[in-house]
Amino acid sequence: MTLQVQPQSTDSSVMNPRSELPAGRVKLLKIFVCEPMAHYEYSHANADTQNLARGLSFHGNVTLISYAPFSDPLRNMGGVTYQVAAPREARRGHAPSRPILFLDALRTALFAARFARREKPDLMIWPNGDAFSVLLASWLSGGIICKLVMHNSVVGPGAKTGWRFRLYWLWEKYFLRKLALRGGLLTPSAQIREDFQKNHGITLEESQVIPIGVNIRTLPPSRPFQSRVLVLGVINSRKNYPCAIEGFLAQKGFQSLILAGVLHDERIAGLIREKDTEGRIHLIDRYIQEEELEGLFESVDVALLPHGLGSTLASGTLSRALEFGVPIIGPKEGYIADWVTRYEIGSLFRPDDAASLASVLQESGSNYPALYERFESGYERLSQERSWRMIAQKYL
Repeated sequence: MTLQVQPQSTDSSVMNPRSELPAGRVKLLKIFVCEPMAHYEYSHANADTQNLARGLSFHGNVTLISYAPFSDPLRNMGGVTYQVAAPREARRGHAPSRPILFLDALRTALFAARFARREKPDLMIWPNGDAFSVLLASWLSGGIICKLVMHNSVVGPGAKTGWRFRLYWLWEKYFLRKLALRGGLLTPSAQIREDFQKNHGITLEESQVIPIGVNIRTLPPSRPFQSRVLVLGVINSRKNYPCAIEGFLAQKGFQSLILAGVLHDERIAGLIREKDTEGRIHLIDRYIQEEELEGLFESVDVALLPHGLGSTLASGTLSRALEFGVPIIGPKEGYIADWVTRYEIGSLFRPDDAASLASVLQESGSNYPALYERFESGYERLSQERSWRMIAQKYL
């Protein structure tokens, strides 16, 4: 086990009144942020976990807890302490299966509980994981409050679902109900809250909907048009890449489309070879390291989120694109549409509709200065409401 401690940077203007000491001094909350998926390189969801820890550090003493080291090195973590159970664990490149993910969450829970019994934190927050592991960590630590942020609703098993998923669904449904009754379940959008209630019969309060935050940066005064669109993230069947490819090739507002991320669905590579006769689509089939992201986003004009109907419950790419000041083009549904509509940070197309996407891309590329000007105005409002510091305060 390793321990890295840096000087604590806190803001005592926002405190929990229950932590006030008799002498009039204020005790900062002690918070654990537990991340069982730390060592996977297939996506950038871990950046949201690290930014949550940074945001919470303005309001308390924060320790990041994981079974294995983060796939991207921790940088600029301020006063956040980092604890890892197996520092020599190898990084993994692909998305974990459900059994592996469950095992990693279980390992993290056992380690977090053992450490919590000694350190006695006020709260443990899990940005990823499963309900059983979160409840186990709370029980083994002596009843410390644990909160799980569920990014996707676990839908009911359909007719074609195998017995393994059916068994998992029944297991998770039981423990999600247990966790929800304890007030330990949070969701990042109203849509996910509604889906949970429909799929599991679990009632969540509106106060249990807490959005993902954004690592706010100062935007440049202008952004030169480079005629490039970026899709970042795991290239799999859940996101509607065929619609993205067909819609992009049907327009001329942008000349290049970059698909950057680990290729899980080989059919996408075949589709590009078949459809892209002019060489306008560029596939980067690998994990994009953290230090490469800024240059990649600076080289494009917009970030395209190609999610289809029913797959827009959450998006780690959304927060990364906003972090680097890039307008969003996404589907007119759910979580993504809520951000784009609320803050006017981009444009929306009809989900699974390539013609609608082509029309939006054509308009956005043809009048990019107007799109970016609207984005700048929306980004200013977003910065005031959804910075990680503000979101962390809402968590507490």
